[in-house]
Amino acid sequence: MNEMYEKDYYIDLDAIAKICEILNEEDNSDSREINIFKYDIAKLCIDRVLSEYDDDDDDDELKKFKPKKTTTSFNIAFNTLLRYKIIKEHYEK
Repeated sequence: MNEMYEKDYYIDLDAIAKICEILNEEDNSDSREINIFKYDIAKLCIDRVLSEYDDDDDDDELKKFKPKKTTTSFNIAFNTLLRYKIIKEHYEK
């Protein structure tokens, strides 16, 4: 894992599904519905966070997350994903 803000984070895919799921009142229904607005916002936030890295390296190593100065859009996206527990801290080293 790459370190970000001196911690390791991951995206919890089950959390995305849980947050976007619309509860169906019918007991006999096997179908699942999602709130497309929540899904799109989560998708945009994840895309914003994943696209923030230092692109100046020409090395073949993994690109490291090294923001020189984070933007407002990145901060809002990252904090939103943390708040809704879509991004979680990875504790194993």
